[in-house]
Amino acid sequence: MCANANIASGIKSERTDKLLQPKSSGHFTFKEKILEVIKRYPNGCPDSVLRAEISAKEVKDMANSINELLAEHRIDLLKSGNEIYYKFVSESAVVDSMMPLDPLEKLLYQLIVDAKNMGIWIGDLKTKSNIPHRRLMKVIRSMENRKMIKTYHSMAHSRKKVCMLYDLEPHPMIVGGSFFTDEMFDTEFLASISEYCLKFLKSKADNASHFPTFINRMNKRNATVEEVWQFLCNSKISNVNLSQIEVERVLENLVYDSQIEKKFENAKPVYFLTKPLERNQGILHSPCLSCEIALDCVKGGTISPSTCQYFSDWFLDE
Repeated sequence: MCANANIASGIKSERTDKLLQPKSSGHFTFKEKILEVIKRYPNGCPDSVLRAEISAKEVKDMANSINELLAEHRIDLLKSGNEIYYKFVSESAVVDSMMPLDPLEKLLYQLIVDAKNMGIWIGDLKTKSNIPHRRLMKVIRSMENRKMIKTYHSMAHSRKKVCMLYDLEPHPMIVGGSFFTDEMFDTEFLASISEYCLKFLKSKADNASHFPTFINRMNKRNATVEEVWQFLCNSKISNVNLSQIEVERVLENLVYDSQIEKKFENAKPVYFLTKPLERNQGILHSPCLSCEIALDCVKGGTISPSTCQYFSDWFLDE
């Protein structure tokens, strides 16, 4: 017990040192940049103002930085009406917020903070803290009741329970993402999303079939992950906000089922229906007749029939 108390005391001391040490005069990290903006609004910085203060390229990293600042208790999250506010928490307040915790709670809390939104398995907490199981579970339940932490069943290991900070959004690997409901895989939802993906690709193919040249027909039928994702968002077929990664997984599943095909354009994957748009009708529909660089196309050259993807697609289709 004394050993645990000493460890917890050391954690507090180390945490206090980190919080109170002066920042270097060099460049701010992105997280510190966010914190500096929030500090300028003592009564709370509106989310819209914060987004306006940072560049468009940095917005995608904003959520992770906000989660880290919340986990470190350097900011508070407030809400007024439909607006979200972020309020700076002074360093002394952060240290004081740790005071009501007993040494064991401080030790466990720090381990859970370090795990971020991946959480930490209760078995690992037991190993790292060296706290007996019964006592460990009692402390965890106490912290849960005080809304300091929350627990989840890991989708990768259904029998494992992980702990994370109460205010953090768990990583999709923990909860299974949008296609899991109450820890069960939602096959109907997947089928519905797959159907809408096919519907979109069919509309692309139908529109492409009206173009006069083979090259245009081949290009216009393709869709990127972002295009499919945007279509699903605009369709509002579900209250669940799918990520582009999840949409890509659906498309890959359709490729695996041979319902659509995939190729790469400019190093990015594009998808299209497996069914040909139309059967070719002889040499008159050869892409060579409408190719703008046909005069530069020679056998063995940089531009050659043997390396032309359009010619290969047309020839195989024929």
